[in-house]
Amino acid sequence: PRLNQGSGGRRDLWLLDSAILLRSGTRLDLDGCRLQLSDHCRDNFMRSANRAPDGRATERLENIHIRGLGGAVLEGADHPRATGDTAKRLGERTYGTDARVPGENQNGDWRNFGILLSHVDGLRIENLAVKDSHCWAITLEDCTRGTLRDLEFDSSGFKVIDGRRQTILNQDGIDLRTGCHDILIENISGQTGDDLIALTAIPPAGAAPDPAYDIRHVAVRNIRGYCRGGHHIVRLLNTPGARLYDVVIDGLIDTSPAGFQCAAAVKIGDTRYGGGMAPLSPMPLTPNSV
Repeated sequence: PRLNQGSGGRRDLWLLDSAILLRSGTRLDLDGCRLQLSDHCRDNFMRSANRAPDGRATERLENIHIRGLGGAVLEGADHPRATGDTAKRLGERTYGTDARVPGENQNGDWRNFGILLSHVDGLRIENLAVKDSHCWAITLEDCTRGTLRDLEFDSSGFKVIDGRRQTILNQDGIDLRTGCHDILIENISGQTGDDLIALTAIPPAGAAPDPAYDIRHVAVRNIRGYCRGGHHIVRLLNTPGARLYDVVIDGLIDTSPAGFQCAAAVKIGDTRYGGGMAPLSPMPLTPNSV
């Protein structure tokens, strides 16, 4: 990180030109500071250090703790180079200064995720605010034994840049992807441009069914927020080849302003993804299952 040279002497605004890499046994304390992606950065705020250039995880890591103190904030760039997920074309569907720049990927990609932890056993992310994320603010892939708590989001699906309103898509707050289990998500608040919390067990295209893709044993508690982009507050989505089970949702308050309505407070399944939800497991439902 480097101090913002135009900050008028403020020492709480640090610009990131590339992601902070987190190795096993890392504890990162952000003490009363504001970290912002620079206009030169096309990268995450931070990610697990096992991520190869092609986006694949090269090894399993453990015990990573990210903690905010005294109002720590992570903020997107003033002029993001890229936003949105891999299906979004820069300059056409979502904003990005890399649009039509030779040699640059013209779609969003995994570098747009804010905090990206992949193949991590034992993790904590707590007491942070994330503002104007470039895509999903916090993403876990194949992570186990984790806690996400006391997190606040402030994204709206757009950003006023140089006086013009620009669309920024896929601004979810928290995303759990395939393979995540034994995760606690609690005390989440704020607004997002897309789903506030999404559990999405979508295997790679053409993959054979495999229990390793399942999302299971997840508790979602004390949620106070809404989707400014009109999507969902909590979304549970899986497709054939992966199961989603043993999920507790305990305490959800829709804080949408008067005259505004999210598509749903809780959305389960979707026929637009891979033919809908996978068949239910023959295992009996328990009081802890959705």
